[in-house]
Amino acid sequence: MTDADCEAVSALIFRSYDRVPMHYNAPGLIETFREHATPKSLREQFTRKDVYVVEDGGRIVATGGVGQWDEEGGPDRRVADLFVAVDLLGRGIGRMLLDCLEALARAASLHVISSRNAASFYQRAGCRVDDPHPETAVELTWMTKPL
Repeated sequence: MTDADCEAVSALIFRSYDRVPMHYNAPGLIETFREHATPKSLREQFTRKDVYVVEDGGRIVATGGVGQWDEEGGPDRRVADLFVAVDLLGRGIGRMLLDCLEALARAASLHVISSRNAASFYQRAGCRVDDPHPETAVELTWMTKPL
């Protein structure tokens, strides 16, 4: 993802929030998510993770990032903000992007903090639900995939 992509990526994420997670998550959590997905916030995230886009005919149709899991720089990595255009869900784009992020991570384990609506997607990709969860936010599912 480049700086020039931030507006389109933000719009893709906001459309997703408007159509999908609102049925699974409290409005307050969705608002917190939205603050994290503004173009300005996306630009700031470049310093903490590598963010990628999938394009089809010049249209950004998916995005996702991979970054450090912990501040000490351990071997584990974290998948962050994987989104697919709502009109293209179920076509394998998310799985393809997740597979690419996994290959780029070259880590001992891949961690995901998933919203409720995406937890089954990550489970089908081989992630298991962490028990116990590191946080008490019941609307988020903490998951790990050993690599």
